[in-house]
Amino acid sequence: MSIYNFFWMMLKKYHELNVEIRTNNQFRILDIIDDPNQFCQIKVQVVGTDKTPYWLALDIVADDDLLEGFSKKDIRTITYHACEDKKKPKFKLLSCHFSETNNSTIFNFKQFASDGILKKTSTEIASQKNIINEMNSSDAHTIGYMRAYEESIKERAWLEKNRD
Repeated sequence: MSIYNFFWMMLKKYHELNVEIRTNNQFRILDIIDDPNQFCQIKVQVVGTDKTPYWLALDIVADDDLLEGFSKKDIRTITYHACEDKKKPKFKLLSCHFSETNNSTIFNFKQFASDGILKKTSTEIASQKNIINEMNSSDAHTIGYMRAYEESIKERAWLEKNRD
C-alpha cells in the first residue's frame, strides 16, 4: 500500500467518522440545574442553532427519539439525573394547623409537578396511599403521628361519653 492510498483511506475514515458524529449529536448539554426541591432541569443546545431550551431530565429519558440525539456521555448524565429525580419525594409537607370546624389537622402540601398547594386532612391522606408513598419519611412520620394523636383524642372522648 502506498503512502498516497494510506492517507486517502485515513481521510475517508475521518470524513465518515465526522459525518457519523454530526448526525448522531443533534443536542448538547450546556447546563444542569439540580435543585433538591425541584426536578432536574437541563439546558440543552440544539446543535447548529442558537436555541437553548430547558428540559426536565425525566422528560428527555421518556422520549426515545429525543434521547438518541445526544452523545453517549450526555445520555449517561441525563439518565443519572432522571434516576435521581425518581428517588426524590413528589410531595413536600409545608405546614399543618388544627381546624376546629373539622376537628382535625389540615396539612398543606406542595406537589413538585405543579405549583399548587394541596390541603388535606390526615384522614384524606390515609385513604390516598400514593401521597404517603411519595413523600420523605419525616413528613410521613409527622402525618402518621398527628393521625394517631387525633384518633386517641376521639377514643378518649368516646370512652368518657360511654363511661357515664
